[in-house]
Amino acid sequence: MYRSGSPLYEHNIGHSKFTSTGAPWELKYKKEYATLLAAKEYERRMKKMKSRKYIKDLIGML
Repeated sequence: MYRSGSPLYEHNIGHSKFTSTGAPWELKYKKEYATLLAAKEYERRMKKMKSRKYIKDLIGML
């Protein structure tokens, strides 16, 4: 189980209306960054792609 307060935990308990419809969510990709700012910048770039194919290709590279 994921720790209370983690984004994945929050999605799965229905904290967000938008993500609650897809529960249960699973972690498919994880990457560590030196700083929170670097992680948020990467997340913003990835979300900007707005492409399911891009994300599936990214996960498939693992």
